[in-house]
Formats: sequence, C-alpha cells, structure tokens
Amino acid sequence: MPDSVLLHLDIQTLFLLLAVLGALVAVVFGGLWVQGVGRPESGPWAAGHGLAGLGYLLSALRGSAPELLGTVLGETLVLAGAVLILKALHQRAGRPFADAWALAGVIAAGLGIAFYTYPLPSPPARIVLYTVAGAGLLGACSAVLLATPVRQRTWTHLLMSGAFLFAAAGLAARAGLALVAPPAGPFGQPLVHGVSKAVLVAAVAGWTLGFLWLITLDLRRTLEREVTSRRRSERLFRSVFEHSANAIALGDEEGRIVLANPAFAELLGRPVAELEGRSFRELTHPDDVAKETQRIREGLAAGFGSVRLEKRFLDHGGRSVWVDLTLSRLRDTVAGDIRYIAVANDIRARKAAEAELEYRATYDALTGAVNRLHFEDLLDRELYRVNRYEAEAALVMFDLDFFKAVNDAHGHATGDAVLREMAARVQGRLRDTDVLARWGGEEFLVLLPETDAAAAVKVGEDLRRLVAGTTFAGGLSLTISVGVAGIHRGDSMKALLKRVDDALYTAKTAGRNRLERAPDHPPAPRGPGGAG
Repeated sequence: MPDSVLLHLDIQTLFLLLAVLGALVAVVFGGLWVQGVGRPESGPWAAGHGLAGLGYLLSALRGSAPELLGTVLGETLVLAGAVLILKALHQRAGRPFADAWALAGVIAAGLGIAFYTYPLPSPPARIVLYTVAGAGLLGACSAVLLATPVRQRTWTHLLMSGAFLFAAAGLAARAGLALVAPPAGPFGQPLVHGVSKAVLVAAVAGWTLGFLWLITLDLRRTLEREVTSRRRSERLFRSVFEHSANAIALGDEEGRIVLANPAFAELLGRPVAELEGRSFRELTHPDDVAKETQRIREGLAAGFGSVRLEKRFLDHGGRSVWVDLTLSRLRDTVAGDIRYIAVANDIRARKAAEAELEYRATYDALTGAVNRLHFEDLLDRELYRVNRYEAEAALVMFDLDFFKAVNDAHGHATGDAVLREMAARVQGRLRDTDVLARWGGEEFLVLLPETDAAAAVKVGEDLRRLVAGTTFAGGLSLTISVGVAGIHRGDSMKALLKRVDDALYTAKTAGRNRLERAPDHPPAPRGPGGAG
C-alpha cells in the first residue's frame, strides 16, 4: 500500500482493514482448531483475532451506531482479543498465564472506556486509556516472543516481535496525539496521524503474516509427524505381518489377495507371488465354494464385522488344507475402499484326529466294515424308507464255517488276516449303495437297498462262491453259510434280524456252505441247540 494512501487513510477504513485481517486469521486458526489439526493454542488465537476483528468492525461503525457499541464495546473487544493472543503466545512458549488477572484488566479497561464515554465524556482520556492498554498488551506479546530460547528462535519470532513493537509504537503515538496536539501544517498533525496509522497497519500486516507463517509451519510439522507416524505404523504392520506365526492374507473388495504373509504361503504350499492376485474362491475346495460364499455374505450382511468358519483350501498339489478362518471386513479410512483380512489357523491335525475318532465310532478297526452300532442306525433308516415309500430292500447275514478251528490251529493273527481279506473281497463285490457290517466275531451283515429277496439270494450265492474260491492266508480254503431275508413294510428291526438269523441257522444245520432264504412271515420258534 503506497505511503500516500496510508497517510490519508481515514479511521473507519483503517478499522475495516484491521477487521478483515483479524477475521482472516480467526477463520484460518478456527478451521485448524475445529479439525484438530493445529496446535492447542489455535483456539485462543482464533478467538483473539476474532474478537479483535469484531471490535474493529464495531469501531468502524462509530458515528452510525450507538457509542455503547461503536466505542465502548468495540474497543473493549479489541483489548480482550489482544489478551487472548497474549495467552496463545504463552501457551505456545509453554509458559503459565494469569487468566484471572487478565480478565480483571480487560474489565477494568472496559469500565474506564465506558466512564470516559458517558459519565465523564473525555475523548483524549479514553483514547489514552485504550491505546496505552493496547500498547502494553502488544509489548507483552513481543516480550514473550523475544524470550524464546536462541536455539529455538526463528526469523518468524523476530518478525512477529517487531510487528508487535511497531503496533505498540503506533498506539503510543496515537496516545501522544491525544495528549499533545502537534503543530499545524503539512508536517504537523496530519503527518503524525498518517505515520501512526501507517505504522499500525504495517505492524498488524506483519504479525498477520507471521501468524499465517506459523500456521504453515504447524501444518508442515503436523504433516511430517503424520507421515512419520504412518511410515512407522506401516513398518510395524509389515514386520508383524511378515513374522506372524498365523497365516494372514489381505484381500480387496472383489476377494482377490493383495498381500499374503509367508505363514499363509507355507500353509497352502504356494509361493507368495503365486497367491497375490488370485481370489480366495480359486483356492477354496470346489465342493465348499457355494456354501461358504453364502454363509460369508449372510454374516457380513447381518452387520457382523467378521465371520468365523472352518474351511478347506487347496494346496499346490490339490490336497485339502483345513483351517479355522476368521474373515474381517475393514474400510480404508484414506481411500474409502473395502478390504478383507483373513487370519487362518492350521487345524489339519485336529481334523485328522476327529476323522480318526469318527472312523473308529463308525467302522470296525480290523476289517474296515461298518460296526454294529452304526449299522443299526443305517438299518433303522432303511426300515423307515421301506415303510414310508414301500421301497424294496433285503438283508444278508453270513459267517465263516468252522472259524474257531482256524484260530485254534493257526493262531489269532492268521484268523485276523482271514477276516480282513474276506471283508475286502466281499466289499469289492458289492455296490456303492450296499453296506457291509461286522456283526460280531466272524458274523457279517449286508444291507441291500432297492433289492428284493430274489435278487438278494443271487447276491448271497455270489458271495458264497467268492469266499469258497479264495485261498486265504496260510493257504487256507474256507466257506461261509448265508441267510437272506427280504425287508417288508411293517417289519421291525428285532423281527427282521431274527428272521435272517434263523435263515443262517438253517443253512448251518443243513450242512454249511449253503444259503437259506427266510420266509416272508416268521416261522415258529426254533428249539434249543446251535451250529458252529
């Protein structure tokens, strides 16, 4: 701004200019304080400049507004704003500030301005009180900045300190004008007024620039801290991610793997480079894809942040890898994208143990045939099916003839080998839907779904010939006796088992190595006795 303009600047325009500068700094610092980006003193700085700007605006309206607003409230607000700026400087320097004394001083100055405006109107006294108080506050601001340790002092501190001193000098000059009228003429009162205004405007502009530069420095430092913190967090995450014993993979919104740690790659027997870019669906056992996809969608749609399930991945060789998987949905706070993090724990050993327990609870350990307990469950279901749908089914019971003699003559090891081989050969001759069960000792049952009694007789004869034509361990040749019974609507398990057992008993008493079919209706109870 040219000197000639500053020298002839009227007081209202000067106040408006100061109001605009105060509002500018207040908006900038207030925005930083609301966003939580600036330093703690951003709030007092914003409030101080805002109050001072409002005070200057009211002062500019002097003549158009009541004296209470334009003079008393306007000048009091300017002083209150200066106090808050001084407080902000103390906070920045880490020095204590006497809030109570400062508030008392503002109230006293406001009362004095009001006193010299209404009860005892005296513009010179009011101007001196206002300008001296303002000069003292600005001088105190300069002193705080100059008290900054030399190693921490920058040119910004010197600029702002000088600006506050210039502003204090401008107010002091104005106080002097109020006390001593300068001589008239071009180098008299107009010159002093113009110089004081110019000094005041230049000083305010200087400390405004200083404050804006401090904002820039604070923002830069905040950004540097955030970048440093982010980099530190990224390094920490990468270290935890890479060295975690848990298998971890990060996926994008489409379910493609973006990052996979070495533990995840080792779990699936694939290199990390091969995993990244592939979808979780590709690595899932094909039998499980539809069911798991539906379960995950339902879980996330219900508002759960994560879904936990046991699933099967496929390793590089296509083998199943059972894992306990926790899939969590995350939102990238910067980009706003959806991310998924999968944490997998290897449960293959547990699954193998469970499968072993289930096998032992279902199958006979020696022969691999279904055990008695599980067979009873299957037979009960088949009886329900026959009764409900009038389906056909049959039951075959057989046992090795004179098997006790094999154990006595050749030992139980040979007897066990005979049972294993016989069960394997019989199982190989049956359909996938047929069920072979070890009923006890050398006695076996075969459940034949969708098979009538006549067809079951053919199966039984086929099995009898199969065993008779087999040379077992130790060069042994053995035979079996067979009983067959059709399963009819209304049969109970107890009655059915009795009928087929009676048919087997008849085959044994009739000479062994033969088959007998049970009648459709149970015969009269047999007499005492048995066959081996």
